[in-house]
Amino acid sequence: MELCAASPEAIQVKICDFRESHIYNPQPQIEKPFQPCIPFLICAPEILFSGIAPPVPSMDIWALGVLLYMVINEWMTPFGPESGVLRLEGENVLRMMVLYLGKFPDQYWTQWKEQGKYFGEYGNLKSGSQRMLTFFMYESEYYGTDSEEAEEFVSLLKKIFRYEPYERIDAEDVVRLLPSGWNE
Repeated sequence: MELCAASPEAIQVKICDFRESHIYNPQPQIEKPFQPCIPFLICAPEILFSGIAPPVPSMDIWALGVLLYMVINEWMTPFGPESGVLRLEGENVLRMMVLYLGKFPDQYWTQWKEQGKYFGEYGNLKSGSQRMLTFFMYESEYYGTDSEEAEEFVSLLKKIFRYEPYERIDAEDVVRLLPSGWNE
């Protein structure tokens, strides 16, 4: 990043979207269903459960939250067991989401056929299952920042990682809520 800031005229960016980018239309007129080719680890819950979804900004906000988390935590994924695991299956991603964020809303909870392996009816862990410590591993301190920045970052993630798309913050709020000093 320092090199980019030192000589911005030397920056060359190439963008490839593999036909995954879309221009957002608040009133979509999609003739055929859109099946995104997004890795399970960065998929919003509505994609994991339906497999087909209209491209909306809230899906991108979820993915952005995952990427921000990974950058700060040396590529550890928020819904994966260890750093660098990018091909975790959907079942395990769902289980990790519930461990970290709590029970899914009913429309997702009832669709998830395997939830009974790990959780009781109300989202409580079945005996013998191991509870993860906390989703926000570095609530008091994380790599390269002070505790105030860490608190701001955790607060941002809590607003991004909401199961319901309409409850997630938008891009303007993400920029506004970035820890002080990040967007200067």
